Amino acid sequence: MIREELERMETIRLFGLLIWGEARGEPVEGQIAVACVARNRWQRPRWWGKNPRSVMLQERQFSAFNPEDANFALLDHPAEHSSEQVWQQCMWIAEGVYFERIMDNTGGADHYVTSWLMKQLQERAIQEPNLKHWALEREPTGRIARHVFFRLESD
Repeated sequence: MIREELERMETIRLFGLLIWGEARGEPVEGQIAVACVARNRWQRPRWWGKNPRSVMLQERQFSAFNPEDANFALLDHPAEHSSEQVWQQCMWIAEGVYFERIMDNTGGADHYVTSWLMKQLQERAIQEPNLKHWALEREPTGRIARHVFFRLESD
């Protein structure tokens, strides 16, 4: 997969790949939450993009779409790297969230970090009291599966 292929891809498939790349190991609620963060962003245009495609493809925002991320190399054939069932579930969620048949379960979040990263940041902050990171400076809107969700931008 090369970045240009993502840019030419049909929007719903691109959205399915985002969900798969970011959350394929999560339960349905976690996959929906990741998808809702992207939708929340395109519904509130800011620096992160103004429409679904620009939000999903904004550089450095969804790690699975970063060429140096391990998931990027797997995007060519998602069903071969997990299962057909997981891939179809991600596509079902993509369609449901995109067409607003699935409601937001994140409290309006526009960002997330993994629970693992959040724990690492909290442990580092004990050792380094001046450590700055946006996730340490905000209250989460929720925790779903292995992600912590935040709303950084207000309306």
